[in-house]
Amino acid sequence: MPGCELYEFDSDDYWRCCLRTLGVTLHHQVGTAKMGPPHDPGAVVNHELKVYGIGRLRVADCSVIPFALGAHTNAPATMVGEKAADIIKANWGELKSSL
Repeated sequence: MPGCELYEFDSDDYWRCCLRTLGVTLHHQVGTAKMGPPHDPGAVVNHELKVYGIGRLRVADCSVIPFALGAHTNAPATMVGEKAADIIKANWGELKSSL
């Protein structure tokens, strides 16, 4: 495998290198608006999907997932969307009750 020549063929390190080399996202990008704590310099949104430093804006897609997945992103995208809907409905309920 090109790029893995420095490892002994058929060793664990060789196969780890091959897997890292051959692994692709198939254009299912994630992590472009990474979810994380405020002290993480790479984090864009918090656990409620709110964008740091911008009021009333949330990100509700696979871009909040902080690392590449080893599977299709359809199910995680649905999960993030459902969670966003739950968060927004709960916040709306709190807002209505405070009026």
